Amino acid sequence: MRLAIVMILLLAASSAADAATLRVPADYATIQSALDASAMGDTVLVGPGTYTSFTTTVGQANVVALMPDGVVIVGELGAAQTTIDLSLAGGLPGGAAAFSCGGHVSGATIIDGFRVVGYPPNSVGVSIGSSAKVTILNCVFEVEDVPDVSVLRRGIGSRESDVRVSNCSFIRCSGNSGAAIRDNSGSFVVESCTFIECENQAISAYGDLGAGPWFLEVRNCLFDRTFSDLGGGAIQASDRPNGIIVEGCEFRGVEAASNGAALALSGFGEWQVVNNLFVDINMKTGRNVLDLTGGRPLLVAGNTFAYCQQSAGTGVAISTFQSLWTLENNIFAHIYGGAALDVHFGPAAGCNVFWDTPEGVGYNLR
Repeated sequence: MRLAIVMILLLAASSAADAATLRVPADYATIQSALDASAMGDTVLVGPGTYTSFTTTVGQANVVALMPDGVVIVGELGAAQTTIDLSLAGGLPGGAAAFSCGGHVSGATIIDGFRVVGYPPNSVGVSIGSSAKVTILNCVFEVEDVPDVSVLRRGIGSRESDVRVSNCSFIRCSGNSGAAIRDNSGSFVVESCTFIECENQAISAYGDLGAGPWFLEVRNCLFDRTFSDLGGGAIQASDRPNGIIVEGCEFRGVEAASNGAALALSGFGEWQVVNNLFVDINMKTGRNVLDLTGGRPLLVAGNTFAYCQQSAGTGVAISTFQSLWTLENNIFAHIYGGAALDVHFGPAAGCNVFWDTPEGVGYNLR
């Protein structure tokens, strides 16, 4: 046993010794040239400046950084001083991406400290496909005001991958769904991120037909004036067999033209909506703050709903058809235009507060 441990430590030390740091632009003129010279375990350190050099590859469109598996790329002075400008791709055929990761299996790929701007139509900040644990940290995805928010200018797009996003900002991202983040059949964690004026649906996460090990966790995020002409002005998610957790988030001024101004969740899997703040939500055309169609068992606990209103209807705060769910320790205050709840099966309830809800609770909680 002791010999085996020694061999493992020697191999780890050898791997660390072999890892290299490649510097842009000191050693390599472009980000891609440094990545082409890198290997798994290496770090590409990008100096301050604005980077616009594209590589056009089959199936990848125009990419600034086609990432090798297991390489760490870091903006040396962070997103405030390390910018990738996609605007020059506007005249090139095909779409554009700042970073692209495909088929990564190491679980060690990291993108840290970049600001992506200048989005042309049909572009994305980070594109990820069929990859294991790609981590995106401390990045900013910022789109200028555009007249057509249905045009794709997305922060992160992922398919069949395991992704973690932390401490990132998404500003005015747009698209037909999943403006900031769109995930298809993956395992996705979003934590400590900010979403500002993103349309349509800041986050869209869904699964293909059939069961898979997919889940969605959104924790400690701010959604500010995000909108959807579909359901789920902030988050739309469906068919996550391993669960959906929305915890510790703040939703301000979010809106949807359909149901679920903040959240529209559907399909199967265990759901938890806990310790969130939903405030200043005016549903001009939608019907409710939370539209929960699925999720067994479902837990809605520790949330505050304040100054939420609609023109007419029921279930201003919550609408659900679920028969197995728990509603406890929530505060409903200043709920106007309809009853606070629209439920067809009573929840297991405890210690909820309803204050200044002129149209009532909507269900006899016992």
